[in-house]
Amino acid sequence: MTPAAERPILGQLTLNRFLKGRHPRLTSQDEGGKLFLTKIWKCKSPDCKAWVREEFATEEQKCPMCKGDMLRTMKHLPALVKKVKSRSR
Repeated sequence: MTPAAERPILGQLTLNRFLKGRHPRLTSQDEGGKLFLTKIWKCKSPDCKAWVREEFATEEQKCPMCKGDMLRTMKHLPALVKKVKSRSR
């Protein structure tokens, strides 16, 4: 088993897949890789690197990883584009 220090943090792993265009539902390729200033909630704990886009946050946002308090801030991120699945008839 890989030691904890060598394992990627869930948020980093998800971000890396997204930036490489491998995320199954969302892509930023249509925007040409442009970054946009985006509202986010970031964990206040110095040991935790978790953050959540504001549109996916709950009213009383708690950190999804450590359950600590979160701080509202801004981050440059690619725009999200939802891929629509075609319905079969």
